[in-house]
Amino acid sequence: MRKLVGAAAVAGVAIFGGAGAFDDNTTRNDNGEIVEGGGLGVMAIQSGDCLQLPSEEQEIQSLEAVNCDVGHTAQSTGTVTVAHTGPYDDYAVATQAERQCAVLADTFAGGSLAGTEYTSTSLYPLEAGWNAGDKEANCLIVRWDYGMITGDLEGRFS
Repeated sequence: MRKLVGAAAVAGVAIFGGAGAFDDNTTRNDNGEIVEGGGLGVMAIQSGDCLQLPSEEQEIQSLEAVNCDVGHTAQSTGTVTVAHTGPYDDYAVATQAERQCAVLADTFAGGSLAGTEYTSTSLYPLEAGWNAGDKEANCLIVRWDYGMITGDLEGRFS
């Protein structure tokens, strides 16, 4: 399970579309783009996937994925291996994931997100996952107000 940077975990685990952490219940074309949405596990998210973030803060195992032409609240820019060593520290893991994802987001978008309505964030591993060897964070672009995005953000700022 992973947690959204800046979000406090509350009781319960978000599981969307019946998907577990490794499941991909979407339909993709030959280029790997989602053509029909469905539940998508956090471990199956691919760069470019458009996602619906939950409206409530919670631990996340899966998300609802959609075609990017449909309104969505986040787009994946890929994953990073979190550059934190030592025992799990929620703040340190979240901060490091956020720093690394900001760089990846600018590259994905084709230019700096600074001064735009967009920012980067991440889904980073919780302590149990970290201790089991999950050191990756999913990097996302979202609007500052977490409002709807329409269309693909890849290369939009080049």
